[in-house]
Amino acid sequence: MNTEKPTLKTVYGPHPSRCYGKVIYIDPVLPPKKCPYDCVFCPLGKSVVKTRKPSIHVDSKHIVDDLKEFIEDNMVEFDKIIIWGYGDPLLNYQIPVIISNVKEFLEKNGYKSKILIKTSGLLLLENWVLPLYELVDEIILQLSIPGTLWRAYHNPPQDIKFHELIKRLAMIDKRYRKKISIELILFKINTFKNFDEQVLLELITAYKRIGVNKVYVSTIDRPPTNSNVKPVHGKILLKVNAKLVDEGFNTTICSYSSTRGKSIKNTTKWLYNHLLRIPLSTREIVDIYGDQGITVLDRFINDKMVEKINWEHQIYFKIKQQVLMIPR
Repeated sequence: MNTEKPTLKTVYGPHPSRCYGKVIYIDPVLPPKKCPYDCVFCPLGKSVVKTRKPSIHVDSKHIVDDLKEFIEDNMVEFDKIIIWGYGDPLLNYQIPVIISNVKEFLEKNGYKSKILIKTSGLLLLENWVLPLYELVDEIILQLSIPGTLWRAYHNPPQDIKFHELIKRLAMIDKRYRKKISIELILFKINTFKNFDEQVLLELITAYKRIGVNKVYVSTIDRPPTNSNVKPVHGKILLKVNAKLVDEGFNTTICSYSSTRGKSIKNTTKWLYNHLLRIPLSTREIVDIYGDQGITVLDRFINDKMVEKINWEHQIYFKIKQQVLMIPR
C-alpha cells in the first residue's frame, strides 16, 4: 500500500485552463490565502491575510527547484506557465527575480513556454514591479465588475475606489500596457448579472481607459467562495464576446478542453498540490492523473484530507485547509 506523505510545493498542474491551454502554475505566496480582494467567485475561499503589502513568502531558488522536480518527474507538455497561486503573486516582492530565474531555467532546458502572471492590479505601479513588464509575456487582470459594484463583489481595501484603480492602471507606460489583458469572468448571483447591458458598458469604458486590447471572455467553472454565484451558458458568452468585438477588442472565448494524455507520476505529491489550489472534478483528475489519480484521491478521502463539494451537478474535491503540509 502506498503511504507516501504529500509535501507542499510551489508548482502544480498541468491544469486544463479554458483560456490558456495546458498550464503549469507557480504559486509564489503559498497558503494561507493572501490577497487584497475577497472575490465572490474565487475558488480559494476568503483571504486569510487581506493585504496589499508585499513581503517575501517563498524565495526564487525554492521555486526553480520545485519546477525542475516537477518537470523531471513528469516530462509533460505544457503551453504556458502562469504565476498564480494562493492569492495575488505581486504580494511577493521578489516576483521580478523569481520570473527572471524561471525564464532562465526554461531557456537553458529548451522550453519556449510563455510566462503569464495574474494579478489584482493594485500593485502594478510600484517601482519594484517595473522589471516585471520586460520579463513576462502577458499580465492578466481579473476585472469583471465596475463602479460601486466592484466594492460589493470584490471587497477591495476601503481606501481604494474603482475610478482610482482605473486611473492608476491608465498611468502605466504605453510600452507595457500592450502586455496587459483582461479576464472577464461572467456570472450571476441572485438578481445581479455582470453581463447586463449597463454593467458591460461601464466595463468596456474602463477597459478602454486603461488602454487594453485583449479580453478573455470566461465564466466560473468550479465551486466559488459564495455558493450563490452561478456560471453562465454559451449563448451569453457569445453575445458578450460579439459586443466586445464590435467595440474593437481582440477576444478569446474560454471553453473546456481535456488534458488527457501522459499521466502525472508521483501522483500523491502533485495531486495534493493541485487540489490544494484548484477544486477538481473526478473527470479532471482522471484526465490529468489517470486511474492512479482516483486511487490516491480515495486515500485522501479515507484520511479525511479532502472535502467534497457538490456544485452544478458535479462533485469537486479540494484539500481541507486544516491538513496543510510543511513545505518540501
